[in-house]
Amino acid sequence: VEKESSIAMFRSWSAVRGESIRPPTRGVSLITNSWTTAAMGSKKSSEISYADFVQMRSPVSRFVLSPSSRIRDFMDALSIVVLAYDLTTIPYVLAFEPEDTDFSISANIFAAFFWTIDMLLGFITGYDVQG
Repeated sequence: VEKESSIAMFRSWSAVRGESIRPPTRGVSLITNSWTTAAMGSKKSSEISYADFVQMRSPVSRFVLSPSSRIRDFMDALSIVVLAYDLTTIPYVLAFEPEDTDFSISANIFAAFFWTIDMLLGFITGYDVQG
């Protein structure tokens, strides 16, 4: 019975999205997983949206950032500022070799840390499939 309800959920999601999603194979049931049941709360299987399904597919999915999250929006806006700094200072330093100041040292360290963190966040940021 639970396997049939899982397949019915897959069919309803595919009808809403206009695409075909294959039901799980090898006897996997969404309803029997404890983390899925906890994520569903009091919702019935027919009331769960596709977004709910994607979010509760895996326990690891809670670590995935949405591409439109506040963190990604902030990092994208800050990357414009850091990129503008890099685009102006790198050619200047290479051409004129000025002496290092406290500001230039701390700004270069901040830029290096920023790009490292941005790269690491890129590994855990999701993407829009049809968005």
